[in-house]
Amino acid sequence: MSLAPASANQQNSGCPDGVEPLVRLLYSEEVRSDFWSKSLSRYSHLFEAAIYRQLLDVAKEQAQYEASRKGYVVVDIDIFSGTQWGTDGIQSIRCQVVDPDEVKVNLVILSGGKNRQFEHPVVVFLERDRLESFRWKVVDLGAYEDASLERGYHYLLSETLDDWLKRAGKSH
Repeated sequence: MSLAPASANQQNSGCPDGVEPLVRLLYSEEVRSDFWSKSLSRYSHLFEAAIYRQLLDVAKEQAQYEASRKGYVVVDIDIFSGTQWGTDGIQSIRCQVVDPDEVKVNLVILSGGKNRQFEHPVVVFLERDRLESFRWKVVDLGAYEDASLERGYHYLLSETLDDWLKRAGKSH
């Protein structure tokens, strides 16, 4: 047990230093709006290597579909919420420190636009990247928690990206 005083950040949200700013940036309008049409390399520092590769592969497939004008779509939901409604912002953040190098960030996000706001729980899974000065990186996002499921969530970004890539590969 550490006797070092907790930072103000840890006292308020339970988040280790650096976690809350990373999550707020991830859910900022700058990152979320038109996510797939931007150069994803601008956001490589937010994601762990494997999920970043998946994002790049999906972005490439999406661009090919748009260029071919086949009418198909690879990306059919908002990746930040796992919903069709999109993400309008964060209402609350609470961290659950799993171990010194792993944190589950429990968010309540707002979805639905200006007329109908829904509160929606989302979990951002973060790990420290030992190859990059121990920076926190997103390893996955989850929504619709369900303990009866093998991985515990109806929506996991990593699984959704895999599904999109499989579907895109079948339709070529």
